[in-house]
Amino acid sequence: MAPEPPAASSGDSSGPASTRGAWSSFGGASNAEALALDVRLSLLSRISCRIHRDISAFFEAEGRFVYRRPRLVIGASIAFAGMCAVMFFTLFEQELDSDRLFTPESSQAFRDREYVEGLYGDPPVQTRVLITRRVDLTKEPQCRKRDLLVDQDRASRFLMEVFDLYEDIQAITVTEGGDVLTLGDICAKPVPNGPCLMQSVLDAWNYSREALESDTNISATLSRGNLVTELGLPLDTGFVVGRNQEGGQCDGNAEVYQFQFILRWETEDINGKDIDPRTHKWLRTLVDVVRDHWRSPQLEGFVSDLHIVDSESERGVVKDTAKLPLGYILVGIYSHVVMFKNSPAFNKTHLAGMSYVSVILAIVSAFGMAQALQVKFNLVTQTLPFLLLGLGMDDAFIIVGAYHQTDACLAGEERVAQAMRRAGSSILVTSMTDLAAFLMGLYTELPALRAFAAHACLGITFDFIFQVTFFVAFLALDAEREKRALNGAPMWGFQCCCWNSESNGAGPPIANMAAKRRDEEKAEVQKSPESESVPVFAIPDIDNVCNEQLSAGGKNWKRKIFGKGDYDPAEPSLSTRMIGCWLPQWTLHPAGKVAVILAEAGLLAWAIYGLTMVRMDFKGREWFTPKDSWLQNVFKLEELYFAGDSTKFQVYTKEAPPDLPSYYYFQDGLARLEADLMANDKYVSDSPPVRSWYGDFCSSLEPGSRNCSQTRLLSPLNFDLQVHNFTLTPQGAVHRPSLVFDPPFCLPDARCRIVSSKLEGFSKDVVDGQYAVDLVDSLRETARGAVPELRPIAYDPLFLFYDGFRVIQWETVRNVVLAGVAVFGMSLVILANVFAAALVLGMVAATDVMLLGWMHYVDLTFNPVTAVNVVLAVGIAVDYSAHVAHTFLVAQGSRQERARGALLQIGGDVFSGAFTTFLAVVAVAAAEHYIFQVSFKMFFAIVIFGVWHGLVVLPVLLSLVGPPPYVGILEERQPDAQEWRTESLGTIGESQ
Repeated sequence: MAPEPPAASSGDSSGPASTRGAWSSFGGASNAEALALDVRLSLLSRISCRIHRDISAFFEAEGRFVYRRPRLVIGASIAFAGMCAVMFFTLFEQELDSDRLFTPESSQAFRDREYVEGLYGDPPVQTRVLITRRVDLTKEPQCRKRDLLVDQDRASRFLMEVFDLYEDIQAITVTEGGDVLTLGDICAKPVPNGPCLMQSVLDAWNYSREALESDTNISATLSRGNLVTELGLPLDTGFVVGRNQEGGQCDGNAEVYQFQFILRWETEDINGKDIDPRTHKWLRTLVDVVRDHWRSPQLEGFVSDLHIVDSESERGVVKDTAKLPLGYILVGIYSHVVMFKNSPAFNKTHLAGMSYVSVILAIVSAFGMAQALQVKFNLVTQTLPFLLLGLGMDDAFIIVGAYHQTDACLAGEERVAQAMRRAGSSILVTSMTDLAAFLMGLYTELPALRAFAAHACLGITFDFIFQVTFFVAFLALDAEREKRALNGAPMWGFQCCCWNSESNGAGPPIANMAAKRRDEEKAEVQKSPESESVPVFAIPDIDNVCNEQLSAGGKNWKRKIFGKGDYDPAEPSLSTRMIGCWLPQWTLHPAGKVAVILAEAGLLAWAIYGLTMVRMDFKGREWFTPKDSWLQNVFKLEELYFAGDSTKFQVYTKEAPPDLPSYYYFQDGLARLEADLMANDKYVSDSPPVRSWYGDFCSSLEPGSRNCSQTRLLSPLNFDLQVHNFTLTPQGAVHRPSLVFDPPFCLPDARCRIVSSKLEGFSKDVVDGQYAVDLVDSLRETARGAVPELRPIAYDPLFLFYDGFRVIQWETVRNVVLAGVAVFGMSLVILANVFAAALVLGMVAATDVMLLGWMHYVDLTFNPVTAVNVVLAVGIAVDYSAHVAHTFLVAQGSRQERARGALLQIGGDVFSGAFTTFLAVVAVAAAEHYIFQVSFKMFFAIVIFGVWHGLVVLPVLLSLVGPPPYVGILEERQPDAQEWRTESLGTIGESQ
């Protein structure tokens, strides 16, 4: 490590210590000292000096440009944002399909879906109707009040009411696209014009009201083992009658009846979502009928369907989105408080609104440009305004804070230029590191994260641009107002350009003072020991130079808005006093440093333990459904009485190889496939059981047989035709959708062959994400092991999500590492200091470790939604550390002095920006939708841990092992280059 530079001299300390001394007194190395240090500069240090000088010079020039043309800049900014808004609304496309958001595009499930939909079309959907007595089955202790078969009389009455509901469902009609649709029009039918593919408890009486009324022993009927559905398939009463399985006194009670409807789902892309408008409309009507129109004094109905879950999820999003304006209002109020100065002349609260507007312009521009680049809007990107609002307001606080730290006696252009010279480089560092972090998200396999990263990159870019242009333009206009106010204008300068300071004979004191200041500065210019000329200025005291001229305007510019006494324009804000003065008195004290390091070690141990306990899970239907939704009751019923979050899967076999072109040669494998799936009791449910077309075909030839490979009735020449003929029989008609023939209809004398087939089964309850991944792997391995020659695939649309679970942990770690590398690389380029960039990266890494540990303690899991926030944490946390590190590098003095100086100069503004981010999300603390719940929990932790590392841990480390400053340029010693000394720092706290 380079040697610690010598402490700068304290300068002229004559006169009483004051708050102003902390803002304007500098310790600076003399030119001889600088020359001695410059000899020892490394190549990287020389590069750092040059980079810092060039960036500072650029933003000084940019500040002057904006100051001279504020109205042009404002108009151009609004015009550009307006153009982007037009693009957003005219080109708007969104992606709402979860499978295209949370599943890697390289997933095997996508390839399987392409095969399945190419041959079989869109898979049908499963809709369930559950009926219970009007009691809370999770709490009701009396068994008789829960039992649907409590006695013959009530069992019959209850089933008659269930029959009434069935007739109401049959009577549902909806109109879509000019067509009048009923259940018969949208249900899946194995045989054209045949019965719907459905099953329910009413199958026991063949949907005959007369048969049900005449049944004198309903319990006995449901216990018979020879019940069949309308299609002739065996009826599994355990699937249509949910019985108590708790093992207590109510064990075996029949407490839930179930209808299962299999509906066609022929999708269309409607506003970014693949839905079947016909079936979707019928489903919405079904919910209304079951929940509202069916009136039963003792029974209650529920509907379970993934597409209804989507509708409830959208309702929750709309409800939670309505809470967002509260967060924006809180941010607006707080930003007014931060920018408040207790002086009519120096007050900047009116600029808070302009910083707010600049963030809105950035959001509009980012979303519009994303549409132009064909990056679709999605549900995850709705959280982006939280990020941009926090980052944008943080930049505004930094700019205004830098402006207040300039000499109030300078002309407006000088003050704006000097403020941008310092603030511009600081916010450039954080914006570039944020941008680098999110750019890495473009390389992820998760489409939702990639789209969010693209929107975030655009948002951060436009946020930075509008803050240094649009907002600075209003700051320039306010600088003119401030000058008019100091010159004695009425209404404290809020008169545009209509007041002339010369009209009262007093003359323009600020203009005269500014000219005098420039003359004094030119006389003090010295040449830097570097090969290039570097001006070094000394800053005079505001009281000694300005006080008399400011008073010449005829108005007391020191008057306060509230309270008595004189206003001091150099007095730091409350947040600056808290973070810059009071905090380091504790944290940078020797004992405080030890306490901080021990606390950090303890927090890391706590976080690492939590990190090891975080598991992978994504219960989309439960989490995306609002907590107050009636669907939550459905999920509990399915969990208690049926297979819970069960997945209906299919195993597809493909075309036989050319050398063995008939399925005849693979009968043993087909039989083994059914048997192996049924034997897979860890993942495959036996209720309803796996049923194979091949097993039923063999049973039709030899009753009871599930393998007919040895029968003499079949041969390679007639096997496929015999199977085709079997699907034309009443027994085999249910399997017609499970087989694809070439040609589709086989003639007796023509060649016919099976090109694909499928069998169906149900999984057991998918308890978590890891179980889902293991389920898919087990089904695929079982299928491949049974009949590898037919290249079988196991598929269900939900496997798209399960394949996403497979990579979520790796993708999260990968994206965080890539973002960290990008942050380090960008920090190294901008800060031009390896050790400083490493410290910033360390703070970001520690923040992410604590965030991951925090997930365990607040019951969050690894999933696509939390993955977005973990990566986002890198972009947010780097802000808090990069600001402090950059300010530490441009300060002069000992490590201790520079660490305290960094907190004094920028710590308050960093804290205000962090608190703004917290306020932006606090409104959704009581959100119902999972995405907003996750956003609040994780943003809260990001802000807390980010501030802890940026404002507490990092200054301690910098004070102990921090790198040397940019001594090669001596900060060019312009009036904006604040280098605080310990001697003057202490006076602020003492003077409060």
